[in-house]
Amino acid sequence: MQNVLDYNVVRAGLAFLPHTISIVVGAQVAHKFMARGVDPRLLTFAGGAIASAGFFWQSAMDVDGTFLTTLLGPGVLMSFRAGLMMTPLTAAATSGVPPTDAGVVSGLLNTARTIGGALGLSLLVTVAADRTDALGSRSADALTQGYARAFLVGALVLVLATALVALLPPRPAPRPAAADVQQGPGSGSNEADASDEADVSDVSVASDVSAAPAAPGGATAGHDGADAGRDGGAPGPRAQSGG
Repeated sequence: MQNVLDYNVVRAGLAFLPHTISIVVGAQVAHKFMARGVDPRLLTFAGGAIASAGFFWQSAMDVDGTFLTTLLGPGVLMSFRAGLMMTPLTAAATSGVPPTDAGVVSGLLNTARTIGGALGLSLLVTVAADRTDALGSRSADALTQGYARAFLVGALVLVLATALVALLPPRPAPRPAAADVQQGPGSGSNEADASDEADVSDVSVASDVSAAPAAPGGATAGHDGADAGRDGGAPGPRAQSGG
């Protein structure tokens, strides 16, 4: 943009806004598809195919192209690929890994992604510079042809990498919950028996509670009857037993 289209720094930075939006959209699309159970390998393959198409498209640039006709379309495709492939690649790389090793594997993945990006960029810059130097000038046309050669090499590398997606491990089957494993065929009857025992226990407790005040109440009534008998001249129960 700056070397051929003569964009200043601010204009070149604003020109990358569609690329940033494409990355966000690609990440959201990947999340929705993975939430529906789509195989991460399928999303990774689709992202590689989209990126390859974008690189091939970008390799056809010429010095007379503009931002809208030459850079915007391929850039959006390549950026969309970045968002679409990031989450599936992480899921595929950590699939089947024990939880205790998940952190180590994620760290290795991030390291490989960073180093691989730096090495890939160095390779493409070297290819572009070699092509430009072979033309014997630093004109806009020579620079454009150098960039086009670099994108062509990148497209070929992406095609090879996309073909290797088939070697990624599949997503492991979901593990059953611990509660489901512990409960056998007779778990329903056990729960029913436990419920019945709880009901019987509740009835027993209720009976004890209702019967507990009866003893003091009965004793009070007996004493009242005895007092009434003495008042009326009739012998009480104690006097009869004494006679």
